[in-house]
Amino acid sequence: MPIVDLFISWILLSYVVSTHTVLDRRELKENGYNCGDAFFTDQMVHDALMHVVSDQGRKEILPYSGPLYSQFTHYVTWPILPMGLRLGPTEYLWHKSTYQIVFDRNGIIIDLIVRLANNQFAKCWRVESQRSEASIYSVEGSNGYKCGSEFIPDITIAKCVSFAGKYLGGDNYYPLKYEGELYSEDLGYEIWPIYYRHLKIHRYPNSQGGPFFIVIDSNGQLKDVIARTSKKNYIRCMRARKVHPAPSTDELSRVFAIPPRHGYVCKGIFFDNQKLQLASQLAQKTGATKRLKKFPKFYEGAPFNSPCLLWPIKTNGESYRTGGASKYRLVLTLDFQIKCVAMVSDEKIVPCESTSISGGYQDYNSYRCFFDVFSHEELASAAEIACNKMVQPQKLAYPTPYQGFKFDIEGPYLIYPIKKNRFTFYSGQHRLVINTVCQIAGVLTVDPKTREFIKCSVERPEVW
Repeated sequence: MPIVDLFISWILLSYVVSTHTVLDRRELKENGYNCGDAFFTDQMVHDALMHVVSDQGRKEILPYSGPLYSQFTHYVTWPILPMGLRLGPTEYLWHKSTYQIVFDRNGIIIDLIVRLANNQFAKCWRVESQRSEASIYSVEGSNGYKCGSEFIPDITIAKCVSFAGKYLGGDNYYPLKYEGELYSEDLGYEIWPIYYRHLKIHRYPNSQGGPFFIVIDSNGQLKDVIARTSKKNYIRCMRARKVHPAPSTDELSRVFAIPPRHGYVCKGIFFDNQKLQLASQLAQKTGATKRLKKFPKFYEGAPFNSPCLLWPIKTNGESYRTGGASKYRLVLTLDFQIKCVAMVSDEKIVPCESTSISGGYQDYNSYRCFFDVFSHEELASAAEIACNKMVQPQKLAYPTPYQGFKFDIEGPYLIYPIKKNRFTFYSGQHRLVINTVCQIAGVLTVDPKTREFIKCSVERPEVW
């Protein structure tokens, strides 16, 4: 993208952010929460919380689990229904939990949140009649948008505006005409996805993307940034400020620390939360179909103190697409939030231990093995393949146990062949070293003189 186009987009972005109107004036007549396609007055929230103080309500509140708030806040949640929506006689309260009230242990309301299309949550807008629209939306020194837990910097928005502008008026899927309740149809607004997968910027007009979108007018000028909800409507993202302080000397040693991995351990088998999240999403999609299926299976009994759903998973944390099921179950709340992992043994359900492992697939170092240099992305990809094979029921040649060099990461170690941009039918000279919980320890190669393994040298990333 030409630098001039990007600079112009940046200027337009700065102008539009400071001038566009974001809230319907009718919503400013009373205090409450704007959740995109639903508005909850303070009285509606108060009435909903009246059920919490009942004996039944105390049993049904759930702890908040997700990235919006720290786990140390110990917030809890309670579902709230839009005006006019009622539960059927056989429906469980959490079945319709698109909107939830977040409050602390003292009953103080923190926020209302709405479920997004990616099964994460975003905060609803707090609206107060005595505040102006500008004060509700503006954030001093803001440099991006907060869409749920995702911060999207202005530079990314500017790039998307530039990409979308190239395809205005074309016969493509995007920019797509906006349809929803946020803006009048007469405005002729269109939307363009910000990301298409793995947080890569959306560049092409016929590729699917979401759930975050820019909103532009017929001239390609930015009007808003929105997120798609689970009800296929939209909520506005919030202006936010994210500060990146320069690291101190002491902090530099931690810049490239491997992030911890969270999950559950069942008799030595580790289930990563990232794969469990994907499994929970598949369970939710399956549960939404009207076809009769064995799973997700409703369960009510020991050792859990509230009704839940059971979903079979493989030893690598993935779901079964077809066929039978193993003894491992992903335990979900009735609104498909992860509760834990458990094993089915002699018709009993035994919960597995929640744990955090310091490290993960990602090692932010590159490794040089003579003329071959392996980036941290290549190593992470190979580590994931190796870890998936490690838990396969059939015996495979690799990964295989390794006893030799010691590494900073604790063993026992396994080795797995890696190759550099070429295909061969033999395993080659290079080996990735991981431990039994899939942490990358290092890389080995064969010394051409001794024909024994030696350590490849580390090429550390540059610090900017």
